[in-house]
Amino acid sequence: MNIDELIPKWQIEYKKGFTKPLILMILSEQDSHPYELAKIIRKKSKEQIEIATTNIYPILKNLKDLGLVTRFEEPNSTRTVYKITETGRLFVAQLNNSLEDFFSDVLSIIHNLRGKRK
Repeated sequence: MNIDELIPKWQIEYKKGFTKPLILMILSEQDSHPYELAKIIRKKSKEQIEIATTNIYPILKNLKDLGLVTRFEEPNSTRTVYKITETGRLFVAQLNNSLEDFFSDVLSIIHNLRGKRK
């Protein structure tokens, strides 16, 4: 396999890992349904992260099972809307700090390793 084929495959893997926290962060800002979540993720990521609506459902089920979100039927509609719980809000606040620290550390490692190669 050549590098040009390998890079996109790795990008898919690390983007998948960020999808669940991203969905929860969006729900901390607004109630939403899976199709809308997919659109918001695509827009906020500047088209870098695309997730099929069908892949969002298992994530939402997991978040619901953890007590981080609830779901309800939109009045006069067939849509199921998801809403963050108070526990979910507290979790997102801690998660934001944790992710900022993590990404800062990852960037620091990348910069240090790049510097050592030169």
